[in-house]
Amino acid sequence: MMLDAFNWTYALIILVSAGPSNIIFAYALASIFPPKDARVYWGVQAAMIVLIVATKQYWSTEVAVVVGTAILVAPPLICLKGPSLAKIVTTVVALIVQLSAEIPAAFLWIVVVGQPVMSNEAIVAHLLEFLLVVVPFHILCLSALFWLFAKACRTLIVRTGQEKGSGSVLGERSERLKVFVAFPCVQFVLILSAMYVAFVSIGDDESYMVALLLLFIAFISSDILLFIQMQRYADKQLSDLRAASLEARADEYLAKAAHMQGQLRDAARLRHDLRNHVHVVEGLCERGDMAEAQAYLRDMLNLM
Repeated sequence: MMLDAFNWTYALIILVSAGPSNIIFAYALASIFPPKDARVYWGVQAAMIVLIVATKQYWSTEVAVVVGTAILVAPPLICLKGPSLAKIVTTVVALIVQLSAEIPAAFLWIVVVGQPVMSNEAIVAHLLEFLLVVVPFHILCLSALFWLFAKACRTLIVRTGQEKGSGSVLGERSERLKVFVAFPCVQFVLILSAMYVAFVSIGDDESYMVALLLLFIAFISSDILLFIQMQRYADKQLSDLRAASLEARADEYLAKAAHMQGQLRDAARLRHDLRNHVHVVEGLCERGDMAEAQAYLRDMLNLM
């Protein structure tokens, strides 16, 4: 690789397209699993972006797929806290989300430029449209999808940790983990199947991108409805746990109050009896029956 062969225009294109995309990807995962060391995590992310900008224009298609995926996946798996399985599944779903965000951006490219392929040469020829229209739209779509993605993951992963103290926590977490693992697998199969059916039925042209956009809208709509239901289910579970906890505390407080009320009744009865005994002794003393008063007191002591 010769330095004089480096194309700075391509480097700019890679920077404005891959840079924000990688940052949003990394930030979404960091909002789900806290970094072990934030400075190291973002330092690695910055280094990866520099590596992409400096070398991606020399990658083949196969290298771009493998290396690009590794650059996205490796830092979160290494630098973030959390269970390994949950991090792997979450990162895989994040890759699907990032791929999904490219579909409406590619459709907008076709609408604005009129070309079905977004190659470096085509981007250079329409650089202004790419920088001012396609890139901001792609960032907007990516931000919206990853916001929804992070919110759903925090509901499924983080909130489960708030339910400690319940006897069914382990079983509940196991069931949620199964659902969380199954969800991206099903989504991935459905997306690939839909893309294959659209490609076979329509072919590789503008109509194919329109079909992909419609499929993308359908998948996102179904995911939004699913995540809303997940949120409601999680809220109901948390509310039920809190209600059960409050009910248990209320029963405990009522039992203590009943016990205290019984003690107060016993104390009042004892005070009433003591007052009667005092009156009897006083009456005997006033009549001069000291011996009888002493005998009465001895009888009271024997009864205690």
